[in-house]
This record gives sequence, structure tokens and C-alpha cells, in this order.
Amino acid sequence: MAAIRHLLLALLLSLVPLTTACDDSDETISSGNSSSTDLGSIDREFWSTAVTQDGSPRELIEGTRITLRFRNGNLSASAGCNFIGGPFELDGDTLVAAELGMTEIGCNPELHAQDDLLAALLTDAPTVALDGNRLTLITTDLYIEFLDRRVANPDRTLIGTQWAVTGFLDGETASAFAIDKAGWFRFDGAATIVGHDGCAPFTVNVEVSEGEVGGPIEGDAELQFGPVVDGLDPTCNVNADYAEAFRALLDTGAAVVDIEGDRLTILNSDGRGVTARAVE
Repeated sequence: MAAIRHLLLALLLSLVPLTTACDDSDETISSGNSSSTDLGSIDREFWSTAVTQDGSPRELIEGTRITLRFRNGNLSASAGCNFIGGPFELDGDTLVAAELGMTEIGCNPELHAQDDLLAALLTDAPTVALDGNRLTLITTDLYIEFLDRRVANPDRTLIGTQWAVTGFLDGETASAFAIDKAGWFRFDGAATIVGHDGCAPFTVNVEVSEGEVGGPIEGDAELQFGPVVDGLDPTCNVNADYAEAFRALLDTGAAVVDIEGDRLTILNSDGRGVTARAVE
């Protein structure tokens, strides 16, 4: 998990300042009332469920949402394009975030407009109300409702879920390959991983250690890859680079798993890894 967080940290360090013009917690999901003052000491992520602007509903671009994460006095946020982040304080029920920065990723005008909406919300000293798993941020012209991410999008189970590959990690570089059919994998119990590497089916022995049974671990699970039982043919010429990225991960022995909702990351000590999404 620590290495995974380092990748996010490298991204956040590239933020540029915003002007006013514009992560693994063991904490359980809240089942009762909470105060907005709790935001300064928790590690929670919230997803938008409704946006109201100037008294009328505002629809976000299909497939996007506004996300907010509060962690130890720092805030990170996104509206589908760039990332916003920095420290915040609470003055009563008012969120004060005067030192936020934003990445400079190029997106289409509609996504940039959502970035502007989020930046305006966070820099306009919104009123914050936290009630259990529900959060609202309010300014003079915006009213946005959020739900705890673990309620809106519960973490999928590692074992038994089929995961479709979305990309590969190599140190601080993330890459994706355009192929006809994405690779996939599934943990069949705690001893075997099966899948397709973009070239051919494969079966690899694996030892899975999870927190509740394996004692203190990093991430949501730790893996120890064993011998290849079938597949991962090094002579394969179909989608060779894609298949090689799979082999580079599985050949390294140990790795850490992080699951957030329907997304999974496997990362080894050399910074090689794979990202995937649950097939549902």
C-alpha cells in the first residue's frame, strides 16, 4: 500500500496553486451522526450524488462524479479531469482551503467546466454538514450532496472476482495498450490465479495473505507468486508487450494488493504492477 500511495503523492506534488477566482484506513463506515469537525481527523472519501446550482439540478457529464477525500487535515478532489489538493481547516462548519493546487491535465471544455465548478466550490468557503455517511457542501449558488464511497461503491472481494486489466505500472509510469480484448485474471481460492495475458490463458500458483487471517500486512492483501502451472509462453508474438507486462509482475515473487470499490491495484517492490476493474 505504501508504494501505491507514493504514486499518488508524486501526482499531488505536481499541483499548481489555485486562486480564489476560479490513500487505507481501518475506520469503519459510520452508522450514526457525525459532526463536520470530524473531517479534520478522518480518512474518508465521498462521492457526489446530486448537484444543485442556482436552485436547479445540474447534471454532470455521464460517467463522471465529484469526489472528495479528507485525510489528516488534507483534502483531495476531482470532478473527472484534474486533481485538486492541499490542506484545509474548519472554522466552525465552514471549510477553509486557501492553499489548494490543481494539476494541469488537458481535457475537453465540458470536463474543464466541471473542474471550474469544483474549484469554485472549494475556494468559496462552503458550509459543511456531515451526518453519518452523508456529506453536503453549500455555497451561495451551489448545493452538493455526497455519500461515503464505501457505501456508494463497496470494496469488491479479491478472491472469486474477475478483474479486467485497465493498465500497467512501471515505477512512476502508467501505461495502457490498445488490444482487441483486455487481459483478465481471477483468484480461485488462496492458492491459484487464472486468467488471460492478452496472448493465451495462464494459471499461476499464488499464496494470498489477508489481514484478518494473515496478521499485520500492507494493503488489503499480500501475494507471493509461485511457479507457472500453464501459459505465459515467452515465445508468444500476439500482443507481446502486453503479455510481457503480465510476466514482469508475476515473475517478481511478492506483491501488495489494494482494492477501492471496483478497482484493484497489484504492485510489487520494484514498482511494477497492474490496475484492473471488477467485471460485473
